[in-house]
Amino acid sequence: MKSMFADVVFPQKLPPLTYRVPPDAPADLPGRIVQAELGRRIAAGIVVSTFADSAALAAAHGPLPDGVHLKTLSQIDSQFFTTGGFRLFQWLTDYYLAPAGLALKACFFDEATSDPKPLRKSRKPSGPLSIATPEQPDPSEQESIQVFAAALRKQTYQTWLYHAPAAGGPQPFVSALLHSIIPDTKGIILLVPEFGMLQQYAGWLSALAGDRLAMLHSRLTPNQRIHAIHRIRSGMADIVLGTRSAVLAPMPKLSLIIAADEQSPAYKAEEGVRYQGRDVAVMRGYLERAAVLLASACPSLESSYNVRIGKYRLLDHHMAYRATAGRPEIRMVRPPSRTERTRKLLAPDIVKAVRAYLKSGRSVLFLINRKGYSLLECRDCAAMVHCPACSAPLVFHKNRNFLECRTCMTRTSVPSQCPSCSGVDLQPFGAGTERIREELAELFGQEAAIVEKDHEAEADGQVFSELAPLVVGTEYAVHSACERDYSAAVVLSLDATLSQPDFRAHERTFQEITLLLRRIRPGGTLFIQTRNERSPLVRAIARLDYDGFLSLELQQRRAVGYPPFARLITIAVYATQQAASAEQRLSALLGKKAPAAVEVLGPLEVVPDLKGYTRCWRIMIKSSDRKTAGSVARRIQQLFEKDKHVRVVVDVDPYVM
Repeated sequence: MKSMFADVVFPQKLPPLTYRVPPDAPADLPGRIVQAELGRRIAAGIVVSTFADSAALAAAHGPLPDGVHLKTLSQIDSQFFTTGGFRLFQWLTDYYLAPAGLALKACFFDEATSDPKPLRKSRKPSGPLSIATPEQPDPSEQESIQVFAAALRKQTYQTWLYHAPAAGGPQPFVSALLHSIIPDTKGIILLVPEFGMLQQYAGWLSALAGDRLAMLHSRLTPNQRIHAIHRIRSGMADIVLGTRSAVLAPMPKLSLIIAADEQSPAYKAEEGVRYQGRDVAVMRGYLERAAVLLASACPSLESSYNVRIGKYRLLDHHMAYRATAGRPEIRMVRPPSRTERTRKLLAPDIVKAVRAYLKSGRSVLFLINRKGYSLLECRDCAAMVHCPACSAPLVFHKNRNFLECRTCMTRTSVPSQCPSCSGVDLQPFGAGTERIREELAELFGQEAAIVEKDHEAEADGQVFSELAPLVVGTEYAVHSACERDYSAAVVLSLDATLSQPDFRAHERTFQEITLLLRRIRPGGTLFIQTRNERSPLVRAIARLDYDGFLSLELQQRRAVGYPPFARLITIAVYATQQAASAEQRLSALLGKKAPAAVEVLGPLEVVPDLKGYTRCWRIMIKSSDRKTAGSVARRIQQLFEKDKHVRVVVDVDPYVM
């Protein structure tokens, strides 16, 4: 009797391992949960492929080495994936060039194969939930809801893009849609980019869906997550509300995936399988014949481009450009001259307006794109003080008199002289949240609250006060869970934000401005300081002209060959001191002629940002052909796959360059 073999993937960073299959095994092995000996223990995994006999196994993997005897599967259980779910798992590993074990882990395999323990009542509340139903959409939006609901009943795949009004965002539309379809629709996943937004949906959605609702987010305990996954797999919970990872919830029957605020960078994973949650939602909808709704007040360029080429359908386009009554006014203001000795950060017109707001008891939010007080510049040689570990500019924290790197979190004392020229005239350059707060105190005699996502916020004792009339923050103040709004907001340096060395800087800035408008009360004002008020891009921002911005940005992206007109893959190769000739091997591989459709940039040596590694090289692969770009990246992975002193990190469709 011929022996049958199977490749098994375990939920860890291991390649598939081959086992013998018992003679009484079912025919539909791929996708099934199995128990097998792994090292000295029995572990659960899934079968990813089978081989009818030793000849088929040898054709796939080569002949077995002499003396090697394969172990037999200990137990064969039920299917873990649906047919579409198994194809999605395979796509995750192929598209994102990820280890299959990590992709399996991302699909909640550990939770599904673990026994839940009795749940304990949580002692600490997870935060306030919004019980009230969001404001209802107007009649024209109701028409769009009817159009979408009719398409949903056809039970076929289609991705829709809902371009929401800037003032209200997508939540009123999503709320009204779910109220309309939940009674008759099973299998819904609602994705939100961040936990703070999840809280805004959770209260009213829980009241609407009852026990049908399960939530998946990072603040669940392991046991709570196990319970949620078991309820989802069994069908008891057929509505899932969650952050990025919920897109992979093991739901037996799927009808609809909604990605609210689909443009958010929080949908891109930055560790493990570095997938883009929005794109996974679209692929899952396609594979499982489910509808997909992407919703945003300022859609990503990729989604809008897919509408233009007919890949997605646009829903309710005119709503985003209706009359702007009640929407905050946007005012472009020139900042103080760089030659002024006072080095003030706020234009006189803004100072005058803020005084009036404070006099009438109203609040103002000030946004800056840097934490801390400032950078440090040597007035003798014009050099910045940089991090000794990674060479990034160090941020000066004046209150506690130290320098900190926002890239690798290295801290150092303030030097008495310039590291470059030994000059002693080190002065603040630029501005961060601390310097803005200092200037506000000088101008208005009031201490401003600071809102920023900081690993040491609790140690600083900086607790955000909803009563503070002046608030200084980074972009986190716009995304934070606090639902506070303001009478006015001030963007202190639009030009610095637009000039960041990142091809998404313009897109990200336009999106941040759009989101910021939600924080400003109707009739309020958004002040934007800029010296480039005549540039077409800044004019589009001033008018909140998304179509004009989209045309400008797509034209620039096409000219330089960046997404959505090309695929990008970035690769970081980390090496320890024990890694022999890693640089030479990498250079030799990349020195070979690349395929015609691929552009390879690098390797560029940088300071490693992972502990335990002494060297790091970065490579960027750019191509209009995804498969060709992927093949080049795979060659780099394969070059070092057996070298334990080298780690290769691949990021497909990177968000941060």
